[in-house]
Amino acid sequence: LIMGDTQTAVTLMQMNEKLDEGAIIQQQDLKLPPSLMRDELETEATTIAIDMVKQNLMELHSKGKVSQVPQIHTEATYTRLLKKQHGFVSIKALLQAIHGQTLDEEILIHQQYRMRNNIPAQNISQAAQTIYNLYRGLSPWPGIWTEITTSEGKKRLKLLTMHLEKNSLVLDRVQLEGKKPTDYATFNRSYTLQ
Repeated sequence: LIMGDTQTAVTLMQMNEKLDEGAIIQQQDLKLPPSLMRDELETEATTIAIDMVKQNLMELHSKGKVSQVPQIHTEATYTRLLKKQHGFVSIKALLQAIHGQTLDEEILIHQQYRMRNNIPAQNISQAAQTIYNLYRGLSPWPGIWTEITTSEGKKRLKLLTMHLEKNSLVLDRVQLEGKKPTDYATFNRSYTLQ
């Protein structure tokens, strides 16, 4: 979701001594609609995985074995645990998204993923879609956020809900550090994003 992929897969694999290196028992593709959120993906993938386990346990019981195909390790990509810092969006990138502009800096988590997997730099994309994808993949935890300057100094602004309208990002709900969540219109009357 974070990288804007339109398809993923649920894989049932044989465990071995290495992480994610066992043979593939079964794999099912899963389309990723452009508005799908991570919790929805987790629910759908879990349902598919449960069905796959049931099916393969029945096969193991009736035949005494299940089919396995070795993984192609040279085509594997790697990820790591998400941290709160991965949800950071610079105020500059956020404003570009709100105004429907092209992103002129790479989002940190995109850069780390690309470098870890030896993927060449891609064309800088529409800021709104890039940040919306980040929101889809990091909500509800660790969430996405930026920092703003207030009369009390720098404060974290959590971007709680948002949506796309054409090529622009529309913030719906935000939460300023130390304050209760509020709709963006109310927040914007008291604070200005700069």
